Amino acid sequence: MRNLTETELLNVWENCMDRPLMETSLHLIATASSVHDLSGVASLSIGQRDARLLQLREWMFGPRLKNVAKCPHCSEKIEWENEVKELRLQPLLPGVGTIFDVTIETYHISFRLPTSNDLFHLKQSSSQTPARELLNRCITSIRRENEIVVPSDLPVNVIEKINDLMNKEDPQADIMMLLTCPSCKTQWQSGFDILSYFWSEINSWAKHLLQEIFILAKFFGWSEREILEIGPKRRRLYLEMVRA
Repeated sequence: MRNLTETELLNVWENCMDRPLMETSLHLIATASSVHDLSGVASLSIGQRDARLLQLREWMFGPRLKNVAKCPHCSEKIEWENEVKELRLQPLLPGVGTIFDVTIETYHISFRLPTSNDLFHLKQSSSQTPARELLNRCITSIRRENEIVVPSDLPVNVIEKINDLMNKEDPQADIMMLLTCPSCKTQWQSGFDILSYFWSEINSWAKHLLQEIFILAKFFGWSEREILEIGPKRRRLYLEMVRA
C-alpha cells in the first residue's frame, strides 16, 4: 500500500460522495493498493481494513488526530488529541481467509474473522439478531464428539468466548477510548470510527482544494491538472501572492 496523490484522492472523493462509507473505504484502500477489484479488499478482516485506513490517514494528513465528544452527563464539549500510533493495535497483514481452530468445552470450532462482505450482507438482511447472524456467517464448522453441530445450537457461554477470541485476533476492529469530563469528572468509553473520521477530513480537504483551484484558475488561467501538478506548497505561495 502507498500514499495517494492529490488527484487520486480527489477522484475517490468525487466518485464516492453518494456511496456508503464502507464502500468508500474499500475504494480508498484499493486505490492505495493499486488494485481495481474490490473483492480482495472486502475480504479483509474489519481490523485489517481499519488498520489500512489508519495508515493511509497518517500518510495523507499527518500523525495527529483531533477528536471532539460530548459528556453524556453534563453535555460539556470535550476536545483532545491522539497520535495515530496510539490507536494502532495490530500490524498490516494479509488477513484474508485465515481460519482459526479452537476447542471450547466439548465443541471443536473453526471460524474466520468478520469482513466488509459480512457487513454488506447484514445491511441487506432483515435479521432481528444481526450480531448472532454475523457470528453464524463466520463459523465455518462445529463438531462435538464427531457430530456436526449448527451455529444456532451453540450455548451462550460458548458464543461469548468465540466473540472474545475474535476481538483478541482483530483488535483494530473496535477501538474504545476512556474519556473523563473536565467539568463533572464523569468517565465513559467512546468508540473511534476511522471510516467516518477519515471521510470527514477528506471531504473538508477536497472542498478547500477546489476553492484553491478556482482562485488560481481564475487568476492565472491554469487548468485543474496544471494546478494540481504545482503541489500544495507552491500553490500556497501563489495564493498568498493573489491575496496580497
